[in-house]
Amino acid sequence: YMLAHDDLATHLRGVRVPMQVMCGDQDSTTPPAACRDVAAMVGAPFTLLKGVAHACYVEDAPQFNAALRQVLSPPVTTATRAERRAAPKPARIPSGDRPTYPSGEGLT
Repeated sequence: YMLAHDDLATHLRGVRVPMQVMCGDQDSTTPPAACRDVAAMVGAPFTLLKGVAHACYVEDAPQFNAALRQVLSPPVTTATRAERRAAPKPARIPSGDRPTYPSGEGLT
């Protein structure tokens, strides 16, 4: 529903964690040009996956996983132990703010 009836970039601008936009070069549902535009709007890197369409994570799981690993891999750092300890800790979501599913079960 959101892809067809809403501006996804508006929602993504508020995200405060690292993002990566990936899409298949054969994707007609979310065309590469549109995905590249979204990535530019939110300041996220863009990865074009070759030879796959909309379900790129199924069509070529090894290629998708390799691209995802690049995003999720922590950067190599030369920070000292004291610098790492002084770094800000990630924010935690208060239990009352966690999303719930239609069944009423929340994320734990």
